[in-house]
Amino acid sequence: MFGELQEITDRLAADLNRSVFVEDSWFRPLATSAQLGAIDAPRVQAILRREPVQEHVRYFHECGVTRCREPFRVPANPNLDLLARLVIPVLAGDRLLARVWLIDAEPPIDDDMTLVRNAVSDMRVVLLRQQESVRQRVAMAGRWLEEVESAGASDRQAVFRRMQDSFGTADLDALRACILQIEPASAGSRAVGTAADTSPVPSGYLDSLFQHVEMRGCVGVIRGSTVLALVSDDHRTGAVARLVTAARQVAVPHGVAVTAAGFGGVLGDADGLPTSIRQAEFAARIAARVPAMDGSACWDSLGEYRMFYAYEWGPAGVAAIDPGVAALLEQGRTPFAETVLAYLERHGDVSATAAALNVHRTTLYYRLGQATRILGEELTGDARFRIHAALRFAHLSCL
Repeated sequence: MFGELQEITDRLAADLNRSVFVEDSWFRPLATSAQLGAIDAPRVQAILRREPVQEHVRYFHECGVTRCREPFRVPANPNLDLLARLVIPVLAGDRLLARVWLIDAEPPIDDDMTLVRNAVSDMRVVLLRQQESVRQRVAMAGRWLEEVESAGASDRQAVFRRMQDSFGTADLDALRACILQIEPASAGSRAVGTAADTSPVPSGYLDSLFQHVEMRGCVGVIRGSTVLALVSDDHRTGAVARLVTAARQVAVPHGVAVTAAGFGGVLGDADGLPTSIRQAEFAARIAARVPAMDGSACWDSLGEYRMFYAYEWGPAGVAAIDPGVAALLEQGRTPFAETVLAYLERHGDVSATAAALNVHRTTLYYRLGQATRILGEELTGDARFRIHAALRFAHLSCL
């Protein structure tokens, strides 16, 4: 398929006697002609790296490249060593399929765009056919994944093997479940020409994700406001990190945002799938609540947060860990819970706690005394650990 795109690119370059560069909507090269006429260092870098240089991408955003729906001239930027460019979007309705780039240097590009328009029309046909192939493959992979999930314990192994044969899915001891939490992006971040989708996750998001990440054997399915996927845990290629980065990049043109990504433990065998999915859901929930995790977490590295895995999120779960903390969280008593958590997080350092809460030490002692009375026990020994854990869980549960 991309051989056809390369042929069109080479033909256009020969007709124009200048280099032609075709990128996807994320500024990654899809096809590039031989180097004809003027070129600049940024173009060479993009070809060699197969990834755009971010400072160049920022400049293109500032110039309005992502919003253009007609041929658009990008001014030169000597600070970035960029020559002037002409960018021509390849569109299917409002959907951006690719961008064609021409260096607008000596000799300048003629105003007659007939050759370019004809080439863009041919590219559109090829890219639409390629995207339809991706869509069908992703849809089929999703059906296989749903079949594996719904299969009984006696059949799951056989169904999983058939999915592996069909899609080259990795071995079971190298697969993890992944959960991506998706929310609509703010109106200001929605790409121009991208229509809002009535579903929580746009139907084309998964197609774009797997096309962008180019990971062989990926399977996934949209579930309401989340995406469930199986990914290979290949640390040598950084597959997990690449998936998170790609998921966030792909979200932008679809008008959504990835608020959290969670990865379960490795499956081990087909019957490990349900457990890995639950672990991934839990990891995503923790990642969404703990700023230090930057929106991404893996079950293997959750540490002390794994102790909350079996508890129901909410008052009932807090009460199961420590009933006294549940009482502390009742209406009108939340300052006491906040105070005790701040105190325990600072290992009982009164000065540091008072400073963090911006209260006088006398006020702090009063609150701790009232909290101890409600809790029914002192903040020492085993009770200290249990109370601290329950308060941490309450914080995660937004209570």
